[in-house]
Amino acid sequence: MSGWGVLGKGQSSLDQVEARATVRDGVLVTEFLQARSGAQSLAVTGRVNLVDGALDLRLATRTGVPSEQPLKAADFIAPRPCGCTDPGANRGSR
Repeated sequence: MSGWGVLGKGQSSLDQVEARATVRDGVLVTEFLQARSGAQSLAVTGRVNLVDGALDLRLATRTGVPSEQPLKAADFIAPRPCGCTDPGANRGSR
């Protein structure tokens, strides 16, 4: 993978990962993706264009969800969600 640099070389320890996504016409759309590492949880929804690398993702994190409790959507309701959009996605060839 080009462009991922150090991120592609790192390691993360995850206790739980759940995901459901579809790929159509080169675009991956997440219905849900949730991960947990200890008491820290992460949820991601959005789209990744696998052809041109464009991202349109919404991220939510939550600390303190008990590890024995299954993750659910209500765990990630936040007043200020974090979004990630690739500003260069609409440029021509790179």
